Amino acid sequence: MVVSSRAPLVFLASVVLLWSLAPAWGGSGDPAEATLVISEFVASNSRGLRDQTGQYPDWIEIQNMSSQTVNLDGWCLTDNLDNPTKWRFPPVELAPGGFLIVFASGKNERDPAEELHTDFALAAGGESVALVGPDEMIVHAYPDYPPQFADISYGMSSPEANLQTQTILVAEGADARAMIPTNGSLGSAWTLVGFDDASWLRGTTGVGFDYPGFVGLDVTAMRGVNTSVYIRIPFNVEDDAPVTRLTLRMKYEDGFVAYLNGHEVARANAPAGTEPAWNASATANRPDSEAVEFADFDISAQAHRLVAGDNILALHVLNIDLISSDLLALPELVAVRVHAVDLSDVFEGYLLQPTPGAPNQGALAQIGPAIRDVTENPPPPDPDEDLVITAQISQTRAPVLGVQLEWVIGLDPDRRFMATDIVDMVDDGTDADAVAGDGVYTAVIPSQFYLAGDVVRWSVSAIDAAGQISRAPLFLRPNDSPQYYGTVVRNPAIQTSLPVLYWFSEQPARTHTRAGGRASVFFDGQFYDNVFVRERGAYTTNGSQKFVFNRGHKFRFSPEHARVREFNLNSNGSDSSYLRQPLAFETMRKAGSPASISFLMLSVLNGSVDRVGIFIEQVDEEFLERNGLDPAGALYKFVQRSSSAPVFNDISSGIEKKTRQNEGLDDVAAIVAGLNASSEQRRKAFVFDHFNLPQMMCYLAARCLLQDTDDIRKNFYFYRDTNGTGEWSIFPWDKDWTFGVVGDGGVYTTHPFLGADSHPKAGGSQWSVYLSVMYRLPETQEMFLRRLRTVMDEQLQAPGTPANQLLFEKRINEMLAQGQGYLSGSVTSLRGYFPPRRSQLYVDHSIHNTTNPPAGGAAGIPDSQPDDVSILFGDYDYNPISGNQDEEYIELVNPNTYAVDISGWKLAGGIEHEFAPGTVIISGGRLYVSPNVRAFRQRLVPPTGGQGLFVQGNYKGHLSSWGETLNLLDRYERIVDTLTYEGEPSDQQRYLRVTEIMYHPAANGPFDKDEYEFIELKNIGPAPLPLAGAKLTDGIYYAFADNSPMRLESDACIVIVKNREAFADRYGDGIPLAPGVYTGSLSNSGETIKLEDRTNSTILEFEYDDRWHKETDGEGYSLTIQVPANPDRGSWGTPTAWRPSDEPDGSPGQ
Repeated sequence: MVVSSRAPLVFLASVVLLWSLAPAWGGSGDPAEATLVISEFVASNSRGLRDQTGQYPDWIEIQNMSSQTVNLDGWCLTDNLDNPTKWRFPPVELAPGGFLIVFASGKNERDPAEELHTDFALAAGGESVALVGPDEMIVHAYPDYPPQFADISYGMSSPEANLQTQTILVAEGADARAMIPTNGSLGSAWTLVGFDDASWLRGTTGVGFDYPGFVGLDVTAMRGVNTSVYIRIPFNVEDDAPVTRLTLRMKYEDGFVAYLNGHEVARANAPAGTEPAWNASATANRPDSEAVEFADFDISAQAHRLVAGDNILALHVLNIDLISSDLLALPELVAVRVHAVDLSDVFEGYLLQPTPGAPNQGALAQIGPAIRDVTENPPPPDPDEDLVITAQISQTRAPVLGVQLEWVIGLDPDRRFMATDIVDMVDDGTDADAVAGDGVYTAVIPSQFYLAGDVVRWSVSAIDAAGQISRAPLFLRPNDSPQYYGTVVRNPAIQTSLPVLYWFSEQPARTHTRAGGRASVFFDGQFYDNVFVRERGAYTTNGSQKFVFNRGHKFRFSPEHARVREFNLNSNGSDSSYLRQPLAFETMRKAGSPASISFLMLSVLNGSVDRVGIFIEQVDEEFLERNGLDPAGALYKFVQRSSSAPVFNDISSGIEKKTRQNEGLDDVAAIVAGLNASSEQRRKAFVFDHFNLPQMMCYLAARCLLQDTDDIRKNFYFYRDTNGTGEWSIFPWDKDWTFGVVGDGGVYTTHPFLGADSHPKAGGSQWSVYLSVMYRLPETQEMFLRRLRTVMDEQLQAPGTPANQLLFEKRINEMLAQGQGYLSGSVTSLRGYFPPRRSQLYVDHSIHNTTNPPAGGAAGIPDSQPDDVSILFGDYDYNPISGNQDEEYIELVNPNTYAVDISGWKLAGGIEHEFAPGTVIISGGRLYVSPNVRAFRQRLVPPTGGQGLFVQGNYKGHLSSWGETLNLLDRYERIVDTLTYEGEPSDQQRYLRVTEIMYHPAANGPFDKDEYEFIELKNIGPAPLPLAGAKLTDGIYYAFADNSPMRLESDACIVIVKNREAFADRYGDGIPLAPGVYTGSLSNSGETIKLEDRTNSTILEFEYDDRWHKETDGEGYSLTIQVPANPDRGSWGTPTAWRPSDEPDGSPGQ
């Protein structure tokens, strides 16, 4: 029976309407005259556009609707119309028709050379967002945008064609000709349209070699012959209509010079000068990971070189040297023409497919009245308790005409009849409605229609006098958005300490197939609708399922951890106890290796107990983020190979790429090559340069405790920190074959080196090149055995430990107690695993077992590490000869005859660092600690990469050129060793000081007041001071050229200004000014100023504050330092060090 008290009103039918854009405008009041607009924004960024840190903040897109470049200096964004200058743009230029993305993250980042971040975030529930011009008038705004939804943008849509037309003049895969020059006889003629290239090599772009999947014209023949190759790509332009923006996009390695119809338009990593020689080389190496990503070069200033008809794009491509292993040149030439559009004819609405940095697609309907604060996730009602549902309803364009609640009870037609109804919601103060006329509408779902354990779902719809309709939830994506809110009626019959997963499906059988089905889920007080559930597992399933949640509605499995998009609810697999998988993952985490969170969970399907399942967190981007790793790195899952060859012997099968899927498997191929290198020294150099050794030691140690027999060829992930250290880590997966479930383990099952070619699984065919190298290299073997002993002592514990102190046995008892009444499997074999395992590792494989070795020989596990152990400071470099402070390092030396595990030890003093779990320094070995391991490995002088050195980073801070004291602390915070060194600061560090700051000038001139800003530097030294390379790198940005001949006389000042014309208008001529102007603006509220010398070492870093002296905050006085020669450089960040200037407008240069 379907229960319904009345028919739905007409307005519940689907209505799709657009409404005219009615933003707030400043200036002339004519929207058609606006130059810049907020073309699109996202206020609920779940998994859409990611910033450079790997996070997903809200974002705002600005578009230049004019035919002129606009400098955004002085423009503002705000989410508060009463505070129009809330966040100010730095001086960045926006080309005609161009787009600029600003992240609304709250981070307040304004470096014009980096990503921009506002100091506010957008409210998904609806608020205002506005673009404000330099005159502090609102240019374009959404004064009260409606509620927003995950990964759905909101913005402008024109009923006409796109607001701009983009034409790809040269596409990837375009026809191309190439020639490897043998002399310079061609000059520059080869770059012209009419040049005869009939004899050249022919193919398609990209041009290069050893870039599988990217090369259509192979020029391997240049290796050992020439570092240069000439490329010609013809293309046609249909008409001579003006091009507003022209962009050359290049995937390249290592360098190039580009010519358009014979005129140079762009270059990168090319020698300085007009025309590179025919055999020129690149000036820098470009990493493979960057080479396969487009780099954009704005060549709009050269757009007039295009002609109607035949054109030629010519590239002089440069390799770093004659023996380089690869080369790539893959261009794309994109032309944009902006069309004049009257914005009064533009509409706003939801955009299902956000297009950051590109023209918007057609907008969906703007729904009618705004619906906010719908009752969501109420406490589960008792079976006899009514559910009161409320929603805040407000007018958008027309008065609210009516509001209705639709409710649905039950999802399983086989269990009992469903009930549904549609009722009016009221705001008249009657019945359950609390206050009349407050905009909060109320309706009741009667308890008479539901039973204990039922799912109750509801939605709210509203219509206005114009016939426009709203619905909450919006339900825009039938396969990726919730249709209803909901809860579950409390069921007193289910009593357990296990977490309970209530889920409901109309077709539960489909959720046990690969095709899957939809379900509603309730867990820990949170309701999730329209969730996708399917069978998981490729080779064995046994009832395991995967739950995939909607974007913006991720699953909260624990209040202590971030939500996840999907999780696995596994069966017990080969484990009769159900406990091995959660216990194994927990062991991995305790050992210091990232591993999935896993725990037992009671599954209740359609109101009835289904089974005990094992929750296992998916290894994905959310997993990486939870473990402090960059989600933009490369993640691979290793699965069953079709080949019998060992894993990492090749890349032919068994590898699933989970991220960065556009790049191919080149990085895994590099692992294969490195692990199979021809000599032990080369294998060692590869391992130490490319593997996150501390993490891998933790994984291998825990793996040994588990006696894992199923991760040799599959069931693990490899992850590369592609954009960071470049190092690889390994993560565990599928752990039912552990703790004594041996499968086909064979004679070496109990051996710590199981999986090496010397200790394969049964039959001898199952082994891993990776495990072989890690267990056979003397250095990594010693590291592994020391870390193994640490983890043994921390978790397994030696034979003879009192039974009431055994940690594994205690944890098993806790898990059994939690699952009491629902766990029916046997734990006898699991309990029986630990006594022999303790004997195997502590006795059979001990370093002292020389008389009765086990099969495969004793591994040689060392004794426990002494509590008091010596590690010494060795060499250090606080001033690298390259001038790059990221290349500095500190060396630690192990003087002992045994390896030392320094997990959790710390460096303190001028820098800060905590050593990662698994950090082991071998006997007599060394560890180099760096602020940037990638920079360390690129040092041009030893110590550097390729030497097989153990390096760890990245520590916080840099070594001071002034000298300092560093302490090495053990895990108990005891000082183990101390390093004190005398520094040698540069002359710029000794004598260059910031002495005056005009951050909030008075408004008494023809220019905008902020244009009168300046900052003054002074030489407090006894002799002239060269300024070459000195720079301001925070707050505002300015650099004296590295080859600048400028010198600042003793006791003299130089002024760096924001606007030279404005400065001259107020202060006249005769004041010594630095060349050019700085970028950015000095904040009126205060910010950090950083001054660096030519080696990038800090001279001063301090934060000023507008509250220090009211006279300097807009009254026309500058901040002036009291004692320029004060030796306490830290005093620059204190109010007492500064005073207001004696005269209005300050005293620059005096």
